[in-house]
Amino acid sequence: MAEGFTNRWWQAALAALILVLTLDSPKLIEFSYFVLLVLYHVEKLPAWVTAMEQQAMDLLATMRNANASVDDRANLIAELKSNIKHQHVPDAAVAPSFEVVRTAIASQHSSLLSAGFSTLSHLTKRLNLQEQPHLIASQGPKTYPLLLEKLGDQKDRVRLLAAQAFTDFWFACPQDVERNIRDVALAGKHPRAKEASLQWLLKVMDHIFDNPRLLRLTFCRCIKSKVYNSEPFYQK
Repeated sequence: MAEGFTNRWWQAALAALILVLTLDSPKLIEFSYFVLLVLYHVEKLPAWVTAMEQQAMDLLATMRNANASVDDRANLIAELKSNIKHQHVPDAAVAPSFEVVRTAIASQHSSLLSAGFSTLSHLTKRLNLQEQPHLIASQGPKTYPLLLEKLGDQKDRVRLLAAQAFTDFWFACPQDVERNIRDVALAGKHPRAKEASLQWLLKVMDHIFDNPRLLRLTFCRCIKSKVYNSEPFYQK
């Protein structure tokens, strides 16, 4: 929004408010305050959206910079996570934020890996709160291979974090997650990945039966049938 345009809006709004105050009408005064509040947020929104998108893009560049210290990268990830927790995530910031998360999770440094998983959790929760599960689903194909790899990690903690990440995705796109668990993790030859997948399956089943509205996701079908066939877990 151009500065001159914004200033004219504010001048007109203030003039209208002064006029309304002279009319001594409580309802009109309340409405005027509401208009001022809306104008304030409209003025701030473009800069705010640009700032979050730019923050994610700058952080991604830092994550890919071999000369950047691990502590600096971890601190910047923490800042992004804090903003995601407390602010609306604009559409333009979603892709670079997910790329930051994937870069962190793929890191060999435990501090970056932990920060990446934590940020991923908050990012998926925020997008679900914003009722934008399609944005989560759109990032799945780029994220699932990395999570599947971490399901077979030698460290128990990493496998648990990967399983939790799959759960976070599952709330947005259950069919895609179930397909990856069934066709890749359970059908693979990695024993740790298989074990982690079965534990994930049991955890999700517990959640389903604790929430009747999710009973349409009939995981019992998976238990009764072969996990290697092509029949989907998800039943409408």
